[in-house]
Formats: sequence, structure tokens, C-alpha cells
Amino acid sequence: MIILIRPAELALKLGNREFFERRLEQNILRMFEGSKISIKRSYGSTLLETNIDEKTAIEKLSHVPGIANFSVVEETPQDLKKIAEMMIAEIKKRGKNGPKTFCARVNKIQKTFPMGSPKIEAKLGEMILKKLPRLKVRLKDPDITCHTDFTDNRTYIYFDKIQGLGGLPVETSGKVASLISSGIDSPVASFRMMLRGAKIIFVHFHSYPQTNQQSIENVREIVKILAQYQGESKIYFVPFIEIQKAVMISAEPELRVILYRRFMVKIAEEIARKENAGALVTGESLGQVASQTLANIGVVNEAAALPVLRPLIGHNKQEIVDEARELGTYEISIRPYADCCTLFVPKHPTTRADLDEVKKVEKKAVFKKLTLNAIKRAEIENIA
Repeated sequence: MIILIRPAELALKLGNREFFERRLEQNILRMFEGSKISIKRSYGSTLLETNIDEKTAIEKLSHVPGIANFSVVEETPQDLKKIAEMMIAEIKKRGKNGPKTFCARVNKIQKTFPMGSPKIEAKLGEMILKKLPRLKVRLKDPDITCHTDFTDNRTYIYFDKIQGLGGLPVETSGKVASLISSGIDSPVASFRMMLRGAKIIFVHFHSYPQTNQQSIENVREIVKILAQYQGESKIYFVPFIEIQKAVMISAEPELRVILYRRFMVKIAEEIARKENAGALVTGESLGQVASQTLANIGVVNEAAALPVLRPLIGHNKQEIVDEARELGTYEISIRPYADCCTLFVPKHPTTRADLDEVKKVEKKAVFKKLTLNAIKRAEIENIA
């Protein structure tokens, strides 16, 4: 089986295109690891040959960021009669209740074939109508489009373009560290960053044994889903309960949530630097909860020297829920669980934390020790 893969966005990359195409090729090879496969780039697209079944191949390619669309193709000599016969066979295969309108589309990637594209399309249409007079030609939105790509002495025909994920190949934009919970938002934010070419290192803060391990198990399942898109994924499970207890003793109730967030950011930044990641990622959406007001986001940002990226900042909850459902993480995220984000949370957290007051609490010697200890005790797993 041959599949023609068309990359997304790479036309904009000019001199860097080779780098992006090579990474996409490597990501495709990884996705098909263990299968017999050959792959080569040809005139702005990629040809994949594999011995696995069509359904499995389509499923694998649908999980590769950086692909605009792809088609299962048949290779044929540059013979219009043979091409028309293959098109007629495909139309017949779709049955009496199949297509009633069609058009032929030709893409001459190499110009060696003597006829121009419009003349080839007209000739193929004429040959198809001669054998299938019940059909009608429709140039816009036909029931079936018969595509032909002419390359160097080879021709590929296909009938469907299967939508890919789009975006950029994973690892073309470097690494980022994502603060991931078992909630709805952060998995979607992580996936968004994968589509922008980032490789994600996951950081999960938990309050075990003060809470059960449900949030940890949920995050493992979520990361397993996300790993389908970027390959093996590293996750740090960071114990956070001692820091939370110290904050509860040291700070006024309304400041606790902001202090939790700042310590998470500080710890995640240390992990990011260890992993050579260039930014942090969170699932925050402006105004969704008290800690996500513009004022509080500014106070949290001040805790990090690295950029803090928020892919969902302008999205409402329903939009995020819809994406989580499509991604397949929503049902995991809505399971009952207790995590560090819901433990020791006051009834009325401030919406405008005072940075000086927050930093005054953080200066206490106990927090430096607890932060270093949390990083030291973090457990690391690789999830495929």
C-alpha cells in the first residue's frame, strides 16, 4: 500500500523546510516502528509504502502532528487509458447508490507529460462518461473527485483526502514543561503545544498520602493518550503536600492558592531547566477561576524567569470541554478525584493578590528547604 502524505504549514518555512520535513519523516517512522515501511520525500510531499492494513495505517497517520492531509494512492504508468480504467473501476466499486457526479483533477508535478492539465482532465472525463453515461460532471463539490498526480515517469491516482492534524511536527519547536493535572484544561493545553511542534515534558503535583492516588492514576492515563501524538513521554510526579501545609500555616487563607501556583511554577521551572525546556505551559483560561484573573496571572508569572505559555487563555470552558472530548481525555478528567489543587483551598481566594505580601511569605527559610526536597523526591516515569 502506498500513501501520499502532504505536510502542513511547511510552505511558509522557506530555507528551514528541510529541517521540518526531516523531523516529520522521523516522526512517521517512529509511529510505524515494528512495521515494514519505506518512506521518501518527493516534490513537497512524502510517499509512504507499508505492508500493514489500510485502517491501521490511517489511524497511525491521524496521530502525527504536521500532516495536512493524506491519500491512499495507486501507482500506474502514464497512460490515460489505464488511468481512466482504474477510475471507472473505483466508481463501480462504490455501487449503484454510489457517486452520481464526478470530476477529474490533474496535478502535474513534473511537466514532462505532453498534454496540459486541463486537456488531461477533459480527456479523462470523456473516457469515464463513455463507460458510465449515467454520471454527470460537476466541477464543484462532486460526489467523487478522481485525482491524478503526474511525477517523474510515475503517476498516482486517488479519490479521497483524509484530514490530518495539521500544525507542525513534534520537536521542531523545542521542549516545554507542562504543569498537568487530571483536570480538563491542562491536557488540552498540552496537546495544543504538540500541534505547534513542541515536545512536552509533563510535571504533575500531588498531595499523596493526604489524598488517594486517583489523580496520579488519572494523569498516567491522560499522558498515555497524549503520548500517541508525540511518542514516549516523560512525566515528573512531584510531592506537594508539605509545601501546602507550610503555606497554610504561614499565609492568610486568601493568598494560599496564589502561593501554591507560584511554588508549582518555581519547581516546574527547575525541572524545565534540567530537561533543557524553553518554557512552561499551563491550562489557565482568563477569568475562569479566582487564581486566573489578569492580576493574579501577573503575580504567578513573576515567579518564573522562563516564559509561561497559556494556549487556552482566550477560550471559554465549553470550548475546552469540546476539545477534551475530541482528544479523549474528558471522561478521565471528570472522574471523582482529590488533588493538590483542591486541597486546603479557602472559600474566598483573592482575585488581586499583593505581590509584596506573597513574596514576604515565600522568604521564610522553610520554603527553600521544602522546594528542594520536593524536586529531589519527584518520581520520574516514561509513558509510551
